Amino acid sequence: MTELFARPKPSRDCLSAWQISRFALGDVAERERAVFQEHLGRCEHCAARVQEEVRLVDAAKYERIPGELLATHTPSSKTNLLWLWKPAGAMVAVGFAAVFLVALPQREDSGTRMKGDIGISLTVMRDGSTLFNDTPVEQIQSLRPGDQLRLRVHGPSDTWVVVQGWEKSTWVEYYVGAISTDRWLPIGVEVTSERETRLKVFLCTGVSDKYMAGRFTSEGKCQERELEL
Repeated sequence: MTELFARPKPSRDCLSAWQISRFALGDVAERERAVFQEHLGRCEHCAARVQEEVRLVDAAKYERIPGELLATHTPSSKTNLLWLWKPAGAMVAVGFAAVFLVALPQREDSGTRMKGDIGISLTVMRDGSTLFNDTPVEQIQSLRPGDQLRLRVHGPSDTWVVVQGWEKSTWVEYYVGAISTDRWLPIGVEVTSERETRLKVFLCTGVSDKYMAGRFTSEGKCQERELEL
């Protein structure tokens, strides 16, 4: 997989940013992990980068809302706020600099359609506290600028996930990668301003890295969730 926005490396043998993040997230096969560990044992540069990525991953873990708060929470009226995708920073480690993506809370008349069995949920942090925890996106009714979100995709195991956004009359690819066992995507989200847009999430099974780098939707191996917002 081509490394976007590659960082300087002291050696050609050094791990890529994508490999560093996958290792920190525990998203590597045993054979590949052994190769990475052998390199990390002799490369201080990569070992330091892994330690930093692990620190960011640990910082991204959210505490669950106490049951008493969940029972009393009543969301206020819906707003049409833009969700701006960006590199997650302290929220979670990413393997490359993510491009910007926009999406909005779903409205009742949004025209949402689904192909296959895909669910999307969010954890929302506001002012350092958890507002929603792993909540279906359809139930998120009140957001405001400054809210921070993480996206979780529920679907079949052993899949790749692709996230696209609608920009200037075309679909633009923002994230491609294998999902981890807990289904959280290594992308952070921050609410910014008002705007309407569309979002697609594909879950693709039984495909190779080379296949994912091409026109993955053409062979019908992907389930699709599209939100028209």
